Amino acid sequence: AEKLGEACKALRVQDSAGAVSSLRSLLDYADRTTALVEAAGAASESGAPLYAGIGDGVRAVAHGRARGGGRMSDSPREPAVCSQVLRDAEVLALYRLVLLQALQSKAVSAADAAALESLRLILGMSEVAAARVYEAAAGPIYRSAVEEAVAGELSAAAKQAVAAALADLALPASSAASIGLEVYSARLSGMVENGAILSEEQSEQLKGLRAFLGIEDEAVYAVHEQACAKAYRTSVKQVMGNAGAIPDEYWSGLDTLRERMVLSPDTAQALFVEEAQAKMCEFGTRAREALQEAQKEAQKGDSKGDKGIGGA
Repeated sequence: AEKLGEACKALRVQDSAGAVSSLRSLLDYADRTTALVEAAGAASESGAPLYAGIGDGVRAVAHGRARGGGRMSDSPREPAVCSQVLRDAEVLALYRLVLLQALQSKAVSAADAAALESLRLILGMSEVAAARVYEAAAGPIYRSAVEEAVAGELSAAAKQAVAAALADLALPASSAASIGLEVYSARLSGMVENGAILSEEQSEQLKGLRAFLGIEDEAVYAVHEQACAKAYRTSVKQVMGNAGAIPDEYWSGLDTLRERMVLSPDTAQALFVEEAQAKMCEFGTRAREALQEAQKEAQKGDSKGDKGIGGA
């Protein structure tokens, strides 16, 4: 693993280009070795590519388990490994460097995908760990594509561009959905700054954006609650007024407002109950203060009456 050792050293001195070059050389060597073994009629017992075996020693180093603290092995039976223990963070960093190079074109070709899989096996990375690194690197590229598409007219061509970006990057559907929701949430937050109430026009724009991004109403209930709860509370206070009673015609207005703000019925009910309870507490405080004031006035009157009787 001489090339891996060179990649380690380059990484530790922040020579990204050198690290990638060494890793590419390592992958080329792995491919040539695999081709020779396959040509000789060998077969992989696990069914995985034969170059996975090249990384046996590397995997031990990557997890800090190499014999002798990761030094070059003196035994001809043991594969040569990096001269220093390769930390888990460095394994991820090396994989990420090759990935970022592949993503410069904003797409991962079949050849790049095969190389990344080879590198994953050589470094001993789990599929889950590799997927996390991939999503962290490719996610921002996909997000930029989505933001660019929704900045203009939500046309069929724009939707096709987003779908093409997703296909090129091969992101999992769950990651794409999460990024779409983040873009939607950012648009919503910009509309309700300082507690503003969504207008009917804005509500229709958001409805179109949900359709464009393939987001169901139920998926945005949480972000709408966070963004619009304050404005809905304010509206409830206004319709309750000083008397605390809501005219019949205002009930339908509150329901229309709930739909415009895309609040779930349960959330709207909970917010209403909280405001109603607060209003009842306010009434209770007023009544108590009025009673106390009346009692004070009565005590003053009694005191004056006593003085008048004593003076007589």
